[in-house]
Parts: sequence; C-alpha cells; structure tokens
Amino acid sequence: MDKTRTIFRVRMRSGREQAGLTQHGLDNKAKLPWSTCSQYEGGHRSPSISVLVKIADALKLSTDYLLGRKEE
Repeated sequence: MDKTRTIFRVRMRSGREQAGLTQHGLDNKAKLPWSTCSQYEGGHRSPSISVLVKIADALKLSTDYLLGRKEE
C-alpha cells in the first residue's frame, strides 16, 4: 500500500472518530453508498476526487490534510 493511501486511511478514520461518527454515519453524512467508508478505511479502494471532497466536507477537514499534504 502506498504512503498517501495509508495516510488517507489513518486521517479519515481519526477525523471520523473525532466527529463521533461510525463508518455508516460518515457514509450517510457524505451521501455515499453504504460501506463506502469501510472500503476506504480498510485500504481496499481509493476515493475519486469528488468523493474525497464529500468526505473532507463531511469531516470539516481539508483534502490536503486527508492526503498528507498539510498538517492541521
């Protein structure tokens, strides 16, 4: 697994937990199909740009932070 994907998985999970959301809760908040976040956190899939933006918006985090390009 590449470094960016690993950083994304860790930061997405951390942001989700800090927001008090379950994986399914984040799916709902970001208007994603059921189990989408589980696939990303498990490292089985990577999000498209549009899905990355939805996740960042739902977690109130920047896409740069989620991808490891910036610290917040």
